[in-house]
Order: sequence, then structure tokens, then C-alpha cells
Amino acid sequence: MSVAFATVPRLFLGVATAIALVSCTARADQPPAVARIAVLAPLGNTTPETGLREGLSELGYTEGKNLSIEWRRYAQSTDAIRSAAAELVRSRVDLIMALSTEAARAAVSATSTIPVVFVSGDPVAAGLGVKFELVIDLRVARELGLKVPQDLLLRADEVIR
Repeated sequence: MSVAFATVPRLFLGVATAIALVSCTARADQPPAVARIAVLAPLGNTTPETGLREGLSELGYTEGKNLSIEWRRYAQSTDAIRSAAAELVRSRVDLIMALSTEAARAAVSATSTIPVVFVSGDPVAAGLGVKFELVIDLRVARELGLKVPQDLLLRADEVIR
């Protein structure tokens, strides 16, 4: 699925990131006091910035309070993207959001422990995944006030209660 950021609602960006963030911090022994999201974005692409912040804010994440967003802007060169991804991995962020297929590829190759979220391009065609599993964390869904339909639970590969 290819989604242009101009058409991605701010709440979708916030929910997608919040679900991934809460899921990765919920599994940690001690959840961080401040969740650290890193965003890999091409120079000049500020379209999703406001939407991401507003969407996360609507879900209770506030920069400077319980959220830190580290923006890394890169020139459109493979070396610049890889360097930015490696820098974010070294800084030990909780989650990396990649705003292009190239950024996602660099982030995925730079880490096997930090979750990478992206909504651009086709991950299978880009070589970023060969199999996707549907894992539903009901604790996270409850924290976010989401009701998961029964038919979706039945299709899940794993349900965390």
C-alpha cells in the first residue's frame, strides 16, 4: 500500500505511532518516563510534522512531558540516509519513524531491536519484509480506548491479553 503523507490524517499518524510506541515500551522491564521517537525525513519534507505532533497530542503524548521527538533530516543520498539511521540507533531511541522507503530500508538494516514504523511504499517489494503477522495487544488497545472487533481477533496470529 502506498500512502502519500498529504492524505494521511493526523490522527492516523498519531495512532500508528502511539500503538507501536506503547507496544514496544509495554514489553520493557521499566517503561521510559519520556518516550523517544526518532523521525527520519528528507530535507524539506515538513508535511507530516504537524500531523504527527497533533495526532500524538490527541492521544495524550505531549512533547517535553512524556514524549521527545528527534527529527533527523537527510539529503537524498544513500550515505546520508544510512548515517542518519545509524546515529538514531546509537542514540537508543524507542521507535524510529521513516518517511520514505529509502529511510525505512536504512533504519531496518541499522537495527534489529528498535521498531521501525513507516507508511510509504510497499515494504515487501522494497525487501523490508517477507511475512507480516497480525499481533493484537489487548492491553494496549484498552489503554488507547480502542475496541478490537471479534472477527479481527479471530484472524490474528497472536493475541496478547
